[in-house]
Amino acid sequence: MVDQNERLGEFMLDKGIISRRQLEQALDERTDTGAPLGEILLGMGAVSHADLDEFDQVLQRERLLEQLQLMFDMEMVFSDFYYLCAEHYPAAGDFWKSIGDDEVRHTLAIGKIIEGIYRDPNAYELGYGASLSEIERVIGLVREASLRVKRDRPPLEKVLIMAHNFESAMMESRIFEVLSVGTREAQELIESIYQETTQHMQKIMQAYSAT
Repeated sequence: MVDQNERLGEFMLDKGIISRRQLEQALDERTDTGAPLGEILLGMGAVSHADLDEFDQVLQRERLLEQLQLMFDMEMVFSDFYYLCAEHYPAAGDFWKSIGDDEVRHTLAIGKIIEGIYRDPNAYELGYGASLSEIERVIGLVREASLRVKRDRPPLEKVLIMAHNFESAMMESRIFEVLSVGTREAQELIESIYQETTQHMQKIMQAYSAT
């Protein structure tokens, strides 16, 4: 991961706000004092508060896009899992395929939000910010479950419990709080995904009760 101070220096250089010599001078002072690079550049009069605010906004958008991309990946992994379950548990095939279709729609919705951020980045702000490591952990668990279904074909009730736990973990990650500011369409898309995820948990438990 690139150090934030290094990113700041590159940003200010690319924008033509500071010179290479000013950056080197500031980095030398940072080595001596340990002070943040932005604070040093500000004290030198090389950058303004507005310049630093602009950099912070860029970082926020990057974090937002990173979370949405991971959210996209998670929904895709979920859809693959549900389609696999439809194949290996044909008696409940329609049930699994229906949920898998929802997950595909979710990926398309998230892709639409990502496109909107590239078109008009100032219209979006990062919200709570989910734990990326937690989302990656859930993705890993779903992939492991897919391998288990292929290899062992566990009883349907166990697979339903796994699916419920995965959906619950997605909710607990607070990924749906990713936007604090966004277009009305983006907010509605996130809310729709949230509602359908809640419905998935209910449907899965109903299916489990019927086994």
